[in-house]
Amino acid sequence: MLIYLNKDSDKTLLEQFKDYIEYFDIDEEIELYRESKQYRSIFTIRQSLNDFEKWLDWCEEICKEWDLLSKNKSKQEDKEEDIEL
Repeated sequence: MLIYLNKDSDKTLLEQFKDYIEYFDIDEEIELYRESKQYRSIFTIRQSLNDFEKWLDWCEEICKEWDLLSKNKSKQEDKEEDIEL
């Protein structure tokens, strides 16, 4: 799956990613994918559900790490500013 983040958006990339996670609808995704006969012949609904749940969990983990890195970067920048003063 691809996630589209717009570098020219008013929101940061992290905010856009958080929005993606918040509005990700597993049921809707399964419905979309299951429109394909080939997909239906390969994956059961249960397999799809497990796959999309794992995908969302993985995205949430990435978001947590990204958020932590961003906060640490901000703290480091604040320390550097204090040193320059």
